[in-house]
Amino acid sequence: MKNFLTLMLCFFPAAFAGAQVVENGEEFQASKQFGVVASTISGTGIYYIAPINEKDNFKIAGIYIYDSEDDYTDSFFSLGAEYQRDFYETRMRRAYFLTGASIDNSISDDAFFYDYEDETSTSSFNMGVGVGADLGDRSRGLIINFHLTYQLTQGFDDSDRTRVGLGGGIALGFNF
Repeated sequence: MKNFLTLMLCFFPAAFAGAQVVENGEEFQASKQFGVVASTISGTGIYYIAPINEKDNFKIAGIYIYDSEDDYTDSFFSLGAEYQRDFYETRMRRAYFLTGASIDNSISDDAFFYDYEDETSTSSFNMGVGVGADLGDRSRGLIINFHLTYQLTQGFDDSDRTRVGLGGGIALGFNF
């Protein structure tokens, strides 16, 4: 596991080594993003990125799912946030450091989301740091985000779900 982490930490910056902060004398304006995300650090669901300034961004993500039938009821929510600080940018890609946290909760009469016997509710808190990247035109159109994180996950219920380790995420969104 340590070799994998070392390899990823060496490879990720190397993939963006050719990037420049300024391309042809042009500064890049931060743009707002809206899309869908699946992340172990900032949660799952719909996300929105709001630029704070040209180098800093704030991301919120969340979802609520409720399903009820005669014989079962399931609900799930995820709510999270990230702070992102750019360290490389060109028109078609951006790399950034990030820190974030999220809360996940599921309540199920039939253990739809988690397969634990005798439990109908699971809750966890996640927080960590990492590196991420956007691929796509920074000023308009489709953007693909991905990140690799090192994080802590702590369960709120009686069972011990504490975990420290690698996490990640991927998102698909639009700039506007």
